[in-house]
Amino acid sequence: MSIAVETRQSVNAQRSGEGLWDRRTRLLARSAAHAALVLPAVTAAEFAIHGDPGSLVVTVDCRVRSQEELPLVARHVEETILADLENLLAIPFAERIVNFTVATAPAGQPEMTVVPPLASEEPAARNTAAELQTAS
Repeated sequence: MSIAVETRQSVNAQRSGEGLWDRRTRLLARSAAHAALVLPAVTAAEFAIHGDPGSLVVTVDCRVRSQEELPLVARHVEETILADLENLLAIPFAERIVNFTVATAPAGQPEMTVVPPLASEEPAARNTAAELQTAS
């Protein structure tokens, strides 16, 4: 005789169609993005892990404050964050897609920052960062 016990978490995952592997990789990707955002030079970071255990692909999109800080951030992402992900998964990535962008605009051009509107603002009352930049 055997007894199968399902936790609320496993039942919820089954209902949503998301497997344990998918939940784990999604959580680890989110944690990796937070780890990148701890670096003062990083202004935005997104990580995604896709595929089966035999063919994992990691995608990284990271925005850095300045060109000077890019090599240090790139090295940290590659050698620390991605290496830690592989250790936690106990599987090396079959492919790494890593993209870095620099947040600052070229010299002589103002940097444009998009600020999301508050939920309470009416659509007609919203101004984009570009409109605010040209108005001043």
